[in-house]
Amino acid sequence: MSTPIVPPAAPAEPAHRPAPLRQRARPPTPAELEMVPWLGLLDATERARVVAALQVVEADTGDFVCKIGRQANYWFGVLDGLLKMSNDASLGFAITFTGVPPGAWFGEGTLLKREVYRYNIEPLRPSVVAATTATVNSSTSQTMPRIELTPGGGRGDGGERGVGATRRGPLQLGA
Repeated sequence: MSTPIVPPAAPAEPAHRPAPLRQRARPPTPAELEMVPWLGLLDATERARVVAALQVVEADTGDFVCKIGRQANYWFGVLDGLLKMSNDASLGFAITFTGVPPGAWFGEGTLLKREVYRYNIEPLRPSVVAATTATVNSSTSQTMPRIELTPGGGRGDGGERGVGATRRGPLQLGA
């Protein structure tokens, strides 16, 4: 009795990797624009410029919104979901510095100073993240709304989560 010859198993297909976040980015919907608490505080010209530069992406666990050492090209806001800010575990113990909730924005200082990102930012669950390169142009705007962050209200739905922004008067640039 002969043993049947079984061909070797085909190599497993590599796991499907989604496209990088930049390739998955899209313009924001009107509902997503409403989730940006400070957008309504800008004058019409600045608002139009920021909206034109704003992109939104649906990020999943395993994606990196920011990676340590990469050049800052955007600053970011969490519209929905939850991100974590952490160090690079390859340098030692993994440390999570903070969670980044809906309504929070980060990275504008790094972008303005043309620095590299100093933290890894990644979703803890599926998240909707906004990104923009736009900054307030101090040569055309002598004042910028001073934004006071308050708990709740960031989503405009009763304030169960997120942060809200209220205008408290102009903050003089260069002061």
